[in-house]
Amino acid sequence: MKRGLLDLADHAIAMGWSARKAAGRLGLDPTRLRRWQKHQEHNSLSNQRPGAPLHGLLDAERAAILALYDEWGQVDRSYRKLAYRGSRLGVVHVSESTLRRVLATERTALTGMRQREPTPRRPRRLPPGVDSDPNQVWVYDCTYFSRSGRSAWALMDGFSHKWLITLVTDQEPDLISDALEAAYLTAVKTESVSDIDLVGRVGPLLIGMPLNEQRGPAPVGLRFEVPMVTGRGRSGLLPPSEPIWVNTLFGYVREEWPHLDRIKDAGELEAELERVRLVYNSVRLQAALGYVTPDDSHTGRGELIRQARRDQLAGSRQKRIDYRRSE
Repeated sequence: MKRGLLDLADHAIAMGWSARKAAGRLGLDPTRLRRWQKHQEHNSLSNQRPGAPLHGLLDAERAAILALYDEWGQVDRSYRKLAYRGSRLGVVHVSESTLRRVLATERTALTGMRQREPTPRRPRRLPPGVDSDPNQVWVYDCTYFSRSGRSAWALMDGFSHKWLITLVTDQEPDLISDALEAAYLTAVKTESVSDIDLVGRVGPLLIGMPLNEQRGPAPVGLRFEVPMVTGRGRSGLLPPSEPIWVNTLFGYVREEWPHLDRIKDAGELEAELERVRLVYNSVRLQAALGYVTPDDSHTGRGELIRQARRDQLAGSRQKRIDYRRSE
């Protein structure tokens, strides 16, 4: 094919065409045409095996990827999270696709979680007087552990996704209970937001949905002034056309830490939930937060970490090129 194109180009040039015009009519880049002509003079038109790119991975980086997988593969269980983990730890700075390609070459596959159906995201309309800073909006979730006969209530920041507090009680979850009141008051103290004046409110806006859909929207039901909004299902926040802000925190927790369902002792369950909460906040990278932890997002470090990764990727690429050029 190359010889045929070169013959056509030579014929056009012999008829008075310029090499650039002939290459353009044949759909070739003029530089490529000149390179083919030079190869034809040396009888080397055959495709050669491509050489290693200057920015290709170094052997040390491949070894670092495998070591990263051995240590964190069962924690992150995602190629993207694992790539961000490598940058976070400072051990290797590669793209997600590069990390996946290296692991595939070594016949190593991550044991990921089951794929969830993608949920279309809709913009959140902020209530009056509320911005997107931490400790402005809190959401709650509740679950019941049948083995121990305990229900667990958790409060989470609506923007940073930080798991603020967990309260384990022997009461079965029923709409908005005293447990939610106690959890809210404790979180207000631990987060030191009781002195924040949020348009006359005593603390962050608490948003949730009723736990018993058959009984309709949940009443506020708290014996103190907690600013609260409830809605039915995940499709509506008051007003019904707005998206609900409830996150299925315990859905992820029970899936990633299934041993919680096998605990029978209430004290052990409470201690283990606290351990999981600390891991969730400080270790687990979240895609919704740009692959930083909730603690990073809550304290405002998220964008600094993401920018540092971008700089590290560019710096590592340049180091590979400089290394190979110096050989």
